[in-house]
Amino acid sequence: MQTTFAKQNSEREVKTYHCTRWNFPKLDGFLTVTTERVIFHGSSKTVPATTKPGNRIVEEAELKSVSGISSFYGTKFNWIWAAVGLVLLLGGLIGVNACAEIVGKDYLPMGIIIAGALGVMIGIVAFVGGILIIVLLAFQKAFFLNIYSSQSAGTPISIGNAKEANHVLLSLCGKPTEETDQMMNDLGAMIIDLKADKKQAYEEWSA
Repeated sequence: MQTTFAKQNSEREVKTYHCTRWNFPKLDGFLTVTTERVIFHGSSKTVPATTKPGNRIVEEAELKSVSGISSFYGTKFNWIWAAVGLVLLLGGLIGVNACAEIVGKDYLPMGIIIAGALGVMIGIVAFVGGILIIVLLAFQKAFFLNIYSSQSAGTPISIGNAKEANHVLLSLCGKPTEETDQMMNDLGAMIIDLKADKKQAYEEWSA
């Protein structure tokens, strides 16, 4: 759900990008550039049978204080999911081997054979689950954006996984969308143009 911000003191909205999204919580993130501000805002769909939004966030920074931008779009390694997947994979492999040796022995009670066979199946499920977790969750597409300020005054904005740096105005991390690449290409030039000539930049970038 995209939000239109009220325009005061001749402030005008230049461009809005659907730049990122999160799965937990379920949230779509937008970056809006106006003639005065850089605004990150996100919201989820309205909760069924109510008029209230499920989740919402709004953070902003003064355009004139923006001094630099760094961004990254690619594969992010999640070591927590990788560790979980590796534990399941190795545990499943060890369990399959141990239970298979038990089942393969002669003259065992039927209950032990059944328990061993069940252990083999559980081990296989854990092994396959570990592989799926490593493949699907440990390596994910991610988008990072940091906008820096030349001024130390005011409250820094920090969203998601912020990088440690001086005077970070805006830092966000999430999954990329269909507009992420375009935003990365446009943002730096747009801010430079707006700082040089707001009227002309508005006409060019809002078209």
